[in-house]
Amino acid sequence: MRRILSEIYPLLLGIVFVFGGLSGQLVLRGTNSSTLLAVVGAGICVYGIIRLATLKSRMQKEKELEARTEEQIEKFKHSIIDSPSDLPAPRNIIIKRPNNFRASDPYDIQLNGKSIGESRNGECFKFTTNKTKNVISTVDSKKPNRKMAPLFFEVVSENINDDKEEIYFNPFGDNIVFAVIGGKENGLKQIFPAAGDISTQ
Repeated sequence: MRRILSEIYPLLLGIVFVFGGLSGQLVLRGTNSSTLLAVVGAGICVYGIIRLATLKSRMQKEKELEARTEEQIEKFKHSIIDSPSDLPAPRNIIIKRPNNFRASDPYDIQLNGKSIGESRNGECFKFTTNKTKNVISTVDSKKPNRKMAPLFFEVVSENINDDKEEIYFNPFGDNIVFAVIGGKENGLKQIFPAAGDISTQ
């Protein structure tokens, strides 16, 4: 509904300009011309009509693009899950979660497709990985159908004794849930699939 209203807005604005210009009650700023305002309004109306006429096809293309993107992410996710362990030694990683009274529920954390425990509000959660490239995701125990973006990350630190690998987790919002903070200084690098390849973010 919000999308349709945003598409109708240019047409409504154009109609206001046309009627305001033809009635002589409004003028185009900088010209003091009612006729020019009506002409501009007519142009905006044409643009609005074209936008409405193509709305269905544009929404269909957006859905197809979204479906392709989700398919690409799933393929990338499974390629990481199916990859062998390749770190010389297990690496400790900490998930830092701030206190958030609006999203205080515990969340099941999954590393490379397997549950590794729960993240609780305001607490740190520690886990280990044997892989260089990993995917971490979460499931809301109270809203299991809620979609949350997974985080693809790579262990890039050389010193396994630094213990600097940290992930920030804030479940408030439906899109960005996890984030790697600090780049290479953190010991982790965030990655994501783009055009079938692994790219740095």
